[in-house]
Amino acid sequence: GKALSSSLSESVKYTHEFIQSISSKDKIAIDATLGNGHDSLFLSNIYKHVYAFDIQELSIKRSKKKLENRNNVSIIHDSHANIDKYVNSQIDLALFNLGFLPGSDKKIATNSHSSIQAIEKSYKLLNPDGRIIIVGYSRHPGGKKEIDAIEEYLTINQYKYIKTSINYENIYIIEKNPM
Repeated sequence: GKALSSSLSESVKYTHEFIQSISSKDKIAIDATLGNGHDSLFLSNIYKHVYAFDIQELSIKRSKKKLENRNNVSIIHDSHANIDKYVNSQIDLALFNLGFLPGSDKKIATNSHSSIQAIEKSYKLLNPDGRIIIVGYSRHPGGKKEIDAIEEYLTINQYKYIKTSINYENIYIIEKNPM
C-alpha cells in the first residue's frame, strides 16, 4: 500500500543523498541488487563505471531497457556472490538493496548466505575510503531473518558500520577498517 512506498522512498532518498555526498566521477560502483535498475541508473550518473548484478531474467530485461543509453553500466546476469569473477579492480561503493524484485515473484528474494558472500568479496575490493551500503527490509517474510543474519555477521567480524533505521528499513553504512 501507500505507506510502504513512502517508506521505500525515504530510505532510497537517504542512501542516494549519502552516495552523492561521497562519490566522484572517476570511481567504480557495484550495484549488487540490480532489481528494476533504479539504483544503477542513479549510480551511472555519478560513477565512472557501474557493475550491476541480478539473478533474475526479468530484472535483466527491464534494466537493459532502462539503461540502454548508458555505456558505463555492465549488467551481469549472475549472483552477486560471484562478483569476484567479474570485477577485479578496486571499488568505491557496493550497494545492496535486499529483498525481492518489485512487481515479481516474491518467492525469489535475496538470502543472507549469498548476500554475506557478496559483502565479504565487496569488502576485499573496497578502496580505503570506499563504502558498502546495505538496505534491508524487515517487513517481508525472511527479510528480517536475512538482515539479522547480516548484522550478526558484521558484528562478529568486527566490521566498522553505522546503522540507521527508517520506518521498517535498516540501513548499514560500512567503512573500511583502517589496518
